[in-house]
This record gives sequence, structure tokens and C-alpha cells, in this order.
Amino acid sequence: MALAMLAAAMTVGCSKDEVTDVSPSQVIGFKAMTDNVVDRAEITKDNIARFRVYGCVSDKDTGANHTEIFGINSVGNLKTTVLRSGEAGNYTWTYENTQYWVPDKQYYFVALTTNATNPKWTFTAPATHSVVSPFKGFGTVSFDNSSTTGANCETDLVYAYADKTTSKDADGKLVSPGVVNLTFYHLLSAIAVKVENTVENADYTFKVTSFEVGNLIAKGSVALGGELQNLKWNETSTEKMSIDMDLAQDNIEKGKSLTSNKFFIIPGASQTLTVKFSVEVYLNGTSYTTHNLTGQISNQTFTPGNSYLFKTSLTADNINPDGSTKIEFDVINVAGWGTDNGDITLDKNK
Repeated sequence: MALAMLAAAMTVGCSKDEVTDVSPSQVIGFKAMTDNVVDRAEITKDNIARFRVYGCVSDKDTGANHTEIFGINSVGNLKTTVLRSGEAGNYTWTYENTQYWVPDKQYYFVALTTNATNPKWTFTAPATHSVVSPFKGFGTVSFDNSSTTGANCETDLVYAYADKTTSKDADGKLVSPGVVNLTFYHLLSAIAVKVENTVENADYTFKVTSFEVGNLIAKGSVALGGELQNLKWNETSTEKMSIDMDLAQDNIEKGKSLTSNKFFIIPGASQTLTVKFSVEVYLNGTSYTTHNLTGQISNQTFTPGNSYLFKTSLTADNINPDGSTKIEFDVINVAGWGTDNGDITLDKNK
């Protein structure tokens, strides 16, 4: 993805004076990258199409003259959206109200996206912009994952951070720090479910008509600034939620399995999730019986950026959860021959 060649617009000091004939090396441009993962809803380096960015600048070494250059709008969202355009392998990233590098400054950036035009998250800038080296982001992200107003566990949330220091050459001119390279990290945890058919008889197949995971955190917030795996999400509501893992696709044959798409949950320690699923049993392709099953996943810690696979096996017990009993056979006896005491007379041939 190539360096964005941006048209001149706004200057660093947020003045409204037009700037023309600006060298591309002075433009603050972005380049977005993520790890390679596969799933319809996950954000990848191939499908990431937009992100919003927060940025601030201070004098190098002293931290004086602090200025927000990519700030927050009136509804609490980051107001600068960076959009991808162009062909694969030759992408450009552009935004409105272009900003420019100034020498002898320290810049900090935080970027967030769900790839959606209407994000279910907000970003709160820190009260002060002092940072720990190495810089790993700052500020607080609040996320609505609820099924009523939020993302309903169907949206990935990724974030990135970067810092840049500018300087001057011997002639006092800006030494361009180059494009802001952003590597995005998954801020939520991903879950999927895998159901296997382990019944010995191939005549029996299963269809999971629903697989509901409940007691999930609906809304939470996390303060950025540390290693990804150490970030601690806090619940911001007592509301809990449930999701259907959407496994009702095909009959699961003997020795085969079915895996759901990934869903994205708010991480946390010692979570206990409820599980409910309905299993329809087929015998030689004909519906045979249906059962509702329950269970739970106890005291599980979900870590930001990690993916979890819930595995369950359907056995003969799932044909009749009240006590599966095989149809068995036994030989009690072979009855002896009966006798008829009457005589049978053979007629003479005539």
C-alpha cells in the first residue's frame, strides 16, 4: 500500500490558510497493515478499508506547545477518517483537512476501526499526553457490543499506534519522517464453535438448529498503553447478552464436523458463559428426534487479540439425552421341532 499523495489543505496549526506547492515529504500520510487472518467478519490487511485516527504534537524533548492535529468531534468520535482507494498492491490512503510535518516535533497517533461507517466505539483522549517509551498508544476506548444498540458480536475492532520525531538537516530544512506505518491489532477476543459427529453408525447424522452462547459482556472500556495481552477491559454496564453461533447449515455426517464463523466478544478474566443448543437427529436422511441441550464454559479468561474454539462432540447420548439405549439383540432359544402323532399314508401310484 503506497504512500498517500495528498492534496494541500489545512496546516499543522489548524489555521484556515490555504497552502500550495507543498512537498509530498511534508504531508502526514498513513499506511495501514494487519496480520493475515481469514474470516468473513475479521479485519485483515486485504479488506481493511477505513480507519479513524487521533493525533497530537508537542515540541521535541520539552513537550511544550501541545496541539491536537487529529481530534475528536462533537459526538465523541474521532473526526478524521482515513480511506483506502486504488487497486490491490497500489493502494493509497487519504483523508480530508490534510496535516503537515513540522521539524523538531514529537508526534503520537492512535487509530481505530471496525471497518464500518458507523462505529460502535468511542475514543477518549488522555488528560495529559505524557507517554511511556516505547509508545504503545494512549486514551480509552469504549465499545458497545450489545445486540440492541451495538455490534452484536459480529464486528471486529482493531487498533494501531505510532509515534514520530521530526528533525532538521544542516540547512535547517525538515527531514521527512516518512509515512506513518500502522500495524493493527485485534482489541477483542474471537470465538467460534466446532461440532463433531462421533457416532459409530453412519446412518445417524445431526443438524444443530441453534447454538446460543450467553452471559457475554455487552458494553466495556479499555485503557490503551500496554502490551496487547495485558490490556484490561472493564464492564461499563450490568447488561449481558447472547448470540446464536449460526451452525444451521448442513447435516453433520459420521466422522465430520462443522465450524461456525468467528464472533467477537469483549475480553475479560474468569468469565462463565452459558451454552444452549438444539440438535435434530436424522436417521437415513429422515428426521428422527430433536433435543435441547445445555451446558456452560466456566471461569474462562479471554485475552485481547486471542481466538478461541469451543469444541463439542455429538455421541450416541445425543440421540436420547435422557439415557441413550442401543437396540440390542440376544438369542434366547431355538424352538425344537413339534411332532404330529398321526400317520401320513402314501397313496400307491396308479
